[in-house]
Formats: sequence, structure tokens, C-alpha cells
Amino acid sequence: MIDKNDGNQEDNALWRDAVRGAKPLPGKEKHADRRPRGKPLKPRGASADLPERRSAEPAARDVSAAPHGVDRRTDEKLRRGMMPIDRRLDLHGMTRDEAYAALRSAVTDSYETGARCMLVITGKGRDGGGILKSCLPEWLCDGSMGGIVLRVYPAQALHGGSGAFYVLVKRKR
Repeated sequence: MIDKNDGNQEDNALWRDAVRGAKPLPGKEKHADRRPRGKPLKPRGASADLPERRSAEPAARDVSAAPHGVDRRTDEKLRRGMMPIDRRLDLHGMTRDEAYAALRSAVTDSYETGARCMLVITGKGRDGGGILKSCLPEWLCDGSMGGIVLRVYPAQALHGGSGAFYVLVKRKR
């Protein structure tokens, strides 16, 4: 329930003490911690201050101000996994080239058909360092997809957690 990499150990200990005796309400399932995991990624053209090296975790940015092209309410709904998912794309078992082609096709098709919110499932990979998981944010911010994709967030636990991403696609005008 608590990610050891999230916050410091003292905060985690306080949280465990606070919820030690908590029980789910009658008729409610027990869910994993639903705290947001991460911040959105910035498209490549928006800033030159992106990290040079690749890492297993996608690059993140501060969203204290309203993001360009997305109102705060929409941004928050997407980040929290509360926006209706119009299209799902599962990249499990694909090679890097196959996954890129499928992603590019799905994003372009979503834009053309007006599907705004996509759930792209990459899987977590071995030891959490999957190739598709690490490549996907870069692909979405690059080239032809960078002009169509507005936002990318790691998915909430109920939609796949760190093995999936929410992708907000521009409206076609």
C-alpha cells in the first residue's frame, strides 16, 4: 500500500500508525492506495530542459499552473484516473518497433475519431524497468505524436499502475 520510494520513512511510519485499525466500510472492497503517482510529461517542443539520459521512470514536470491546452479540471480528472477512457491499447508481447507502430496508429486514429482519453498498457517489465514503459513517454512527446498528445500520466492502480499510462489526445478542430 505504501511505496517506500514515495515520501520519507518518517511520513510512511506516521501513515501506517494512522491507518493501522482502519477497516473498509460494509459492502466496499478494499482498494490499494489511490494517491496520485507522478506528474505529467511535457511534450518535447514545449521546453528544452528535458533530461538528457533515459531512465526507467518518465520525466516529470510541475503542474502548478494550468497546462497549455488543458484546463485544470480536465488535467486533474486525467491525473486521478477519473476521465472516461475512450480507447485501450495493450502493448504486451510486442517488440519495440511493433509497439511504436501500434501506438502511432492508435494515437492518430484517436485524434481522427475524437477519442480523447487513451489507456496505454505497457506492462512493468522485469524488475519494473520495462523497455516499452521507458520508451512510451518519449514516443508520445516526439515527432508526429507530439503535436497530437496533450498530456501523459502514469495510470492509477485500478488501471494498471506503473505498467500503464493515461494519454490525453487533442480535439480535432
